Amino acid sequence: NIPFDETDEALRELFFRFLRLQQQGEPIEQPELARRVAVKILNEESEENDGGRRFLEEAKLVAKINHPGVIPIYNCGVAEGRPFLVMRYMENGSVEELLRRDGLADVSMTAGWMANIAEGLEFALRQQSVVHHDIKPGNILLTSEWEAKLGDFDLADVRETGDALTLCDGWASPGYVSPERLLYGGEDYRGDIFSLGVTIYEAMTKLVPFGVKGTPEDLLDRRSNPHYPALCKVNK
Repeated sequence: NIPFDETDEALRELFFRFLRLQQQGEPIEQPELARRVAVKILNEESEENDGGRRFLEEAKLVAKINHPGVIPIYNCGVAEGRPFLVMRYMENGSVEELLRRDGLADVSMTAGWMANIAEGLEFALRQQSVVHHDIKPGNILLTSEWEAKLGDFDLADVRETGDALTLCDGWASPGYVSPERLLYGGEDYRGDIFSLGVTIYEAMTKLVPFGVKGTPEDLLDRRSNPHYPALCKVNK
């Protein structure tokens, strides 16, 4: 279990040290363990409708997933009524930022990243029955050694048994969401497989095959009638 005791002075100091940086996502030093960490703080708007409880449940959930393809959570807490969690700092940003800044990465390196993410998703499903629900390049982050890890489990949910779709409160990113999510409002673990496939395509081509804007009907139609080039024909 992860403690989130408001009386934990080390956690409170970490929280206020982060606030002084005035920019969420920036690294801070954790001198007790000689490491840099990132702190994620729930914004005030998201605290409504039981968002704070779900935020901390995310931390507890992800902390149980011990896999090299998942960003580790070190601790979490509540300070001044604001829930926050402490995680590994990912020095090289996200795959989305990399594509925008530097263009396509080496194909073999990209393939290795995506294989690691796929293995992390399988581990999360088999060991903790967790489905992510929001796979996309912006949620795959890179370490200083250029290792890829999956983060941002805000929409994650525990998989339902049987054939029922896994429903969740949030809305996934339109460019990557599965047809089942668009049609029925829910999905099972196969939705993550679909979203990972779209992510792989974008990471290899810089193209989002179904677009990122439109009504649910438009997005669903594009998935039923795809008009994007085959991966093997792009960038030849």
